[in-house]
Amino acid sequence: MGERKVSVVKGEKAKKEFFDNLLKDIEALEIMLTNGMIETGITRIEAEQE
Repeated sequence: MGERKVSVVKGEKAKKEFFDNLLKDIEALEIMLTNGMIETGITRIEAEQE
C-alpha cells in the first residue's frame, strides 16, 4: 500500500502551486476522457494473487 502525507497549504505561493497542479491534473483527466483513454465495460477488483 502507499503512504499518505497530508499537510496544510500555507502561503500564497504554495496555494498557487497547489491549484496550478490541480488544474493540470484536471486537464489531463479531460484529455483522457475525450480520447477514450479510460477503460470502460470491464470491472476489476484489484486483488493480488499470491
